[in-house]
Amino acid sequence: MELTQAGQFEIESAELFTSTGNTINITNSVLEVNIYEDIYSNSMYGEISVVNTIGLISSGPLIGQEYLSIVLKTPTLVDDKTKIKFDENIFHVIKVGRTIEGNGTEIVILDFTTSELIHNQRTLVSRTLKGPFHEIVGTLLRTDLNCKKDLYIETSMGTKHVIPHNRTPFNMIAEFARQAVSKEHGSPTYHFYENLRGYHFRSLESMYA
Repeated sequence: MELTQAGQFEIESAELFTSTGNTINITNSVLEVNIYEDIYSNSMYGEISVVNTIGLISSGPLIGQEYLSIVLKTPTLVDDKTKIKFDENIFHVIKVGRTIEGNGTEIVILDFTTSELIHNQRTLVSRTLKGPFHEIVGTLLRTDLNCKKDLYIETSMGTKHVIPHNRTPFNMIAEFARQAVSKEHGSPTYHFYENLRGYHFRSLESMYA
């Protein structure tokens, strides 16, 4: 299959896992997918539009607490590394909406985000943390948020001693980003964000490189 327009993609698989334990295959019903990433945002988010020809609402039911597994690929690229794969690190559905098109077709719109954001809202840290900021960030992501994605963390200068009082990991990492200084570049321009490759805690100079 050849590309006919910018941003064209194929859906290799798309499944919804409902709160009642049902699995709904929506691969052939997806109308549109939008995934957003931002270096000023600590998690990705997006929306998927599904043509409801399979009794989606009743077979769920959909209440905004579902999980979304999806794999996207570009038609002309065959390398597995070029695929957008969220079949292991799946998305969390956070909102369900419905609209009716002019021909009477029902479109279900699901807003979703990444699992680390949901885990962050449920996690409070109160233990003492010691070490360079880059090591503490890695520990918070791996241990407290159970993040299994690739991490791109730039080495920072100095050893810190942090005593948090019931703070969320993302709140702490955002503060660390304002204070951290790059060991390689000597720059205090750290950003903490997620994109399709994984989580990043790095300076602007590192991103330019």
